[in-house]
Amino acid sequence: MRTGGPDDEPEDARLPAWAGELPLTLTMGEPRPDPERQVEVALPGHLARLAGRTW
Repeated sequence: MRTGGPDDEPEDARLPAWAGELPLTLTMGEPRPDPERQVEVALPGHLARLAGRTW
């Protein structure tokens, strides 16, 4: 992985092949508490605010 667009040689631009970039994003999923935890503790507010954010 790297940043930036395609880094092809000029002669490669004439080839019949797709070139471009596929952007990736990281999305935080639904918080899952530790199933082994013996005490129920509410999800802290700072983590609740992060849930659902796209980076």
